[in-house]
Amino acid sequence: MDALDFLLFSSIPQTNIHSIMASEAQVLKLMTILDQAISQADKLEQQMSHYHQYLSDVEEAMTTLRDRDQLIQVTMDNRGRLLRVLEDLVSRLTLDARYVRSLIEVKLDSPSDIVQCTEAARYLDALLNASTTPGEEHLQAVDEQMNELKRLRDLFAAELAKKVNNTVINFSRQLKFVINLGSSLAPEQSGSDNASQEYVRQMQSYFRHQTSELFNRAQQAVAGLIKPSKSSHSSRILEASDTGSVISVHNPEASVLNQVATSYLFHAPIVVVFQLVSDLIERIRMTVSTEEQFFGQFFNMQLTEDTQTRETSIYAMQDEVTTLTGCMHALFRELESDGFAFVASCEHLQPILVMPLLVVMSRQMESETPLSDQVNLAEKDHAAFITYFLARLTMATKRSFNRYIERLIQSFKDSKPSKKSRCGVLRIVLNYVDFAECSIAVFSRSKRMVDLERAHGELVRALMAQLEQIAFQSVKTPREVVQLENYHRLNDILRRLKMSGLEEYLQETKIRYARALEEYTKNSMGRPLEKLATFFEGVQAALDAGVRPEVIQYQFAFSKQELRKVIREYPGREVVWRSIQAQFLEQCQLFNVLINECYPDSGIALEFTIDHLQNYFAEIAHSR
Repeated sequence: MDALDFLLFSSIPQTNIHSIMASEAQVLKLMTILDQAISQADKLEQQMSHYHQYLSDVEEAMTTLRDRDQLIQVTMDNRGRLLRVLEDLVSRLTLDARYVRSLIEVKLDSPSDIVQCTEAARYLDALLNASTTPGEEHLQAVDEQMNELKRLRDLFAAELAKKVNNTVINFSRQLKFVINLGSSLAPEQSGSDNASQEYVRQMQSYFRHQTSELFNRAQQAVAGLIKPSKSSHSSRILEASDTGSVISVHNPEASVLNQVATSYLFHAPIVVVFQLVSDLIERIRMTVSTEEQFFGQFFNMQLTEDTQTRETSIYAMQDEVTTLTGCMHALFRELESDGFAFVASCEHLQPILVMPLLVVMSRQMESETPLSDQVNLAEKDHAAFITYFLARLTMATKRSFNRYIERLIQSFKDSKPSKKSRCGVLRIVLNYVDFAECSIAVFSRSKRMVDLERAHGELVRALMAQLEQIAFQSVKTPREVVQLENYHRLNDILRRLKMSGLEEYLQETKIRYARALEEYTKNSMGRPLEKLATFFEGVQAALDAGVRPEVIQYQFAFSKQELRKVIREYPGREVVWRSIQAQFLEQCQLFNVLINECYPDSGIALEFTIDHLQNYFAEIAHSR
């Protein structure tokens, strides 16, 4: 039994071992196949990753293409809209060539020519008055085209007026020939003189009303700008009015005064007044010059050698209307008085307004003066009346400006220091600063800077004299403090003005400021060192009297013991004072120099050094 068991159990493991040994090759083969499968799976995974990356790139590219397509579509739409707007703009601002030819040639020989000129003029008027697209006024091409259309309109108006004038004159001569056919004694010029006198008689009230209305509306506009609460209709203050006679076709543009008046809330009043008065004078100039040109052309009035000398008395009261000067004086008899009244009204309303008035009058006068210097007598006559009118108005405005300066100077002289409160920056200095800032803004590009510099010189001279007087009379504030604060402000505004004529006053304010600073430092910062300062003042006085430095210490009043006694009274931290550090350090350095010169080898020194003082000042600065 035991032998059987041994045989059985000993053969089984051996059989298993043989089975395992036999399957080893298969296992190795299986492992190899599994490794290959894993390798293939890894390759497949990498390939799938590459495909996924390709798909991501494709998706991103498609997204980019879609966005780009949308952008291209938006761009195309915008370009289409822009093209339509430009086509509309070009068609709206383009004048047909045949119309241009009609407007330039101005043929009135036949009814068809008249119809064609009328059609061209209406078409041009429609172009000029067509509604605009918001923003197109900022386009340079549109602005240039509008200027070209306006130039064409003015050219057509001048040519049309000339042809109508020649036609009327020819008709008048033919009529005069028929009337005077049997009368050889009839004067040749009497018909023209009678016509001009009748025209003046009929039109002088019209022009009186128009010019007076212009000045009145301008006066109301200025009042509305300065006191808007008292003007409920400031937006309607300067509407365009129909001034001028038949030849007013030379200036058919509407005035911009209305826009200026309605926008006063968004501008500084002085700037708006400047623009308003500029437009007012320009309209009056155009009205007068146009009417004067009409007289010269229609009534054939020219300046002669005899009447030229009488041009200087243009404003003398005269009733003669047989000359161009007399006719213009009769037509605009009240123009000068209205202009003077307007200047006086502005001066009464706000005296500072005389500055923009003076600049505007001077600028208009400068633009007219070259015309009066031409050799051509006709052009000289054309400019004579308005030139002398502007000259008279400029002189009146200059007198108002001088009165304003005199009132400012008088206000400086009448100023007194306050007895109840401390004096800071004086009111007269603030008033001058306001005047200076306003004046330099108004006169910045004017040729009247010489008058302004002269006025500033008078004001600064009076201001500095009164400032010194107020500083000495001040009770609540030390004199040096008043001088420091006000000369600092005055020096600042004079430096910003940059006027060569005020350079002397600029240097004087610097000197007075430095002197006041030195006195203030001495009086204010010297008090904590009063005994020490008194001691060394005595030392300095002895040196000035001729005492040698090495002998000073042997005088009883200036002995070493007295010096040590005085120095011990002023430890370092007690001498720090809130003021100008440099001035105080300079004073202490002077003390050290005197000690070294007069008390050599004594070992005596201040109980603080310059470095200590600088540290103390730094600590005070940091603590603040």
